[in-house]
Amino acid sequence: MKSRRVGLALLIGLLIVSAGLNLLGGPKWFALNTLFQSSTHLSTQVLWRMRIPRTLCALMVGALLAVSGQLLQTVSHNPIADPSILGINSGATLALIIGGVSGISLTVGHSVVLGLIGAVVAFAVVMLLSVSHNGIDPLRLLLGGTVFSGFISCISYAVS
Repeated sequence: MKSRRVGLALLIGLLIVSAGLNLLGGPKWFALNTLFQSSTHLSTQVLWRMRIPRTLCALMVGALLAVSGQLLQTVSHNPIADPSILGINSGATLALIIGGVSGISLTVGHSVVLGLIGAVVAFAVVMLLSVSHNGIDPLRLLLGGTVFSGFISCISYAVS
């Protein structure tokens, strides 16, 4: 138990150091006291308008990826489960390919929406395949996800 606490403390310390390096580092390195200077300095504006939002976004995206990975592993009862096993990546890819072939301009916004729609539809199909009389069967979830992922990948190759 003590080794877990030490490991967690080391990881939190590494996270703080990494966030600090991300905040203060770049093409031009800034001193920590630059954060507290008046807002008329260009370097202070760069920190508050660009680097702090970038650092906060990186922290939030990392946290969300960790939570989503933990949820996938919990639902599937598999410690190595990832989105490709459950057909999520293949569904997003197929939606993007269909969008590109159908003439939708693949801007960043359209790509995100199409990818999310494809991922949600593919995951819903896999979840429907995994339902048994006792609820969601983890084995059926993994096998159905793997088979459906392969099926969607074949359709993606055929369409593109």
